[in-house]
Amino acid sequence: MPFGFIIFYKDVVEEAAHMRKKFNVTGLCIPDRHYMVDTTDMIDQIISEYVEQGEYFTINRARQFGKTTTLELLYQKLKRKYIVIDISFEAADEYFQSLGSFARGIIMDISERLEDQGVPEALRKEWGEPVSEEFPLRDFGKKITALCSKSGREVILTVDEVDKNADNQIFLSFLGLLREKYLKQKSGRDHTFKSVILAGVYDIKNLKLKLKPGCIIII
Repeated sequence: MPFGFIIFYKDVVEEAAHMRKKFNVTGLCIPDRHYMVDTTDMIDQIISEYVEQGEYFTINRARQFGKTTTLELLYQKLKRKYIVIDISFEAADEYFQSLGSFARGIIMDISERLEDQGVPEALRKEWGEPVSEEFPLRDFGKKITALCSKSGREVILTVDEVDKNADNQIFLSFLGLLREKYLKQKSGRDHTFKSVILAGVYDIKNLKLKLKPGCIIII
């Protein structure tokens, strides 16, 4: 066997050894790097029965049950057809100081996602304009309407670690805004996200006990 071929073969074997899959019990699992159960059927079912039907729903499981990985797999598949805005509240404590800081923080996060997915600059510029100091959440709602009516593709919102600030009234106001726009869209009076997916450890439907009188959880 030629000496050069031996060196080449050795390099290939060593490279393959470094790329061997392993079990992962922290954070996101990557199919090419980690052992995973084949969730293709589950992902397809979520898309066909919930996302494409325009549902707003939750994915709630204990930690290390694959919520973040499920969201990533959904993102990779959905972005072929939709604009998918994937955000997380894991490191967003500072957003929950006031309605204004929340609106500004979420707008900043979403701006990055819109750029990643090739949304036209003019629409991104409109999205990034400052919100009203007096009514920041209402102004944020108007931005959602403008984005979803002008984007040319339907928009999906996913939020990971959604229950990290679940006891915060600002978070509950955010849920109330999503619900209001969801109901108006169903009756043809608004444009908003086609589907919203909220992922966390706890079932946020239990938060209905904490909502202001007259408010009902989205799902």
